Amino acid sequence: MNQQQIIFFALWSDILRELLPSSLLEEFSGKENEYLWIKEALTEIELIVDSTSAGYIQAKK
Repeated sequence: MNQQQIIFFALWSDILRELLPSSLLEEFSGKENEYLWIKEALTEIELIVDSTSAGYIQAKK
């Protein structure tokens, strides 16, 4: 795992505490090598937000 991946995981850990059930967080606690699953889930959320925002920006113009 490279440094950028470690930083990504560390930055999102607080956000994940709010979004995910505590049992799921405990399961992945200390397992940075499992970050790929979390990164994929966050990417899906980001794509949903981006597509919603894009429609709003186009409608506003």
